[in-house]
Amino acid sequence: MSAVFERGVQRARVIVLAGCVVSLMMLPSRAEAQIEVDQLEVFVSSVGTNRQASFRVRNSSGEPVTANLTLADWQRGIDGTNEFLEAGSVSGACTGKVTLFPQLASLGPGESQVVRVSYVGDSIETQCWAAVMVGLAARPPASTGSVGISSEVRQAVKIYVAPVTTTLSVRVEDLDVGTHRPTITEAPGDSAGTDVIANLKNFGNVQVRAKVRVEYRATTDSVVARMEDSDVPMLPGAARLWRTKIPELPAGRYVVLVVVDYGGAELVAGQLELELTP
Repeated sequence: MSAVFERGVQRARVIVLAGCVVSLMMLPSRAEAQIEVDQLEVFVSSVGTNRQASFRVRNSSGEPVTANLTLADWQRGIDGTNEFLEAGSVSGACTGKVTLFPQLASLGPGESQVVRVSYVGDSIETQCWAAVMVGLAARPPASTGSVGISSEVRQAVKIYVAPVTTTLSVRVEDLDVGTHRPTITEAPGDSAGTDVIANLKNFGNVQVRAKVRVEYRATTDSVVARMEDSDVPMLPGAARLWRTKIPELPAGRYVVLVVVDYGGAELVAGQLELELTP
């Protein structure tokens, strides 16, 4: 079956009633997971007197370890993947305005330690963010007389610093189609089929976790297929390409409606006309 696509109304608003990933640098195996964290996201205010948050690190191994905690920047790619970088690398991050205590924690088997994150900058108009990288403190290399390769497993706890006030605004900038890109649950080489691609943009001043719904409507306006994604996070000012594979449908003309619920008083939507031929 082949498909013919026609651009319809690319931006529209639908009025309705008003209303961090697993963020691991690498995913450790059970045997390697010596340090655990009880939260993957913490939220701090940039106003008032209580501008702190905390999480807990725990030694889940049977031997003493020293946890090493450092601040870093992070960003989310246009496809939603996380990238962790050295502090000072990302525009919009607030690593220089965040402090961390302690930075080293000696833990016996089963012991845990509270880690405090504090925001020490001025109040802000747009949310900023950082990350605490949690790993094992480096140990002196064994003297074997040979060259070896070492690796480190670190977990990332994301930090979000809230602005004075919150503004929510997301738009569907464009809709398009393209070759299918497999998800993590599909075979890496599976490119059969076609994706509907929504170009989303967060114009608000805080991160949103949008819910995206795609409806395939027949000429009678009946919904013949529906797909949803319950978690599409977008940092303030960030763009996101969200895509979903077109399902198997009978030949005919359809309207593809992409509806985004980002937590604001309105939903936003885009529309694309689709013709499937035998």
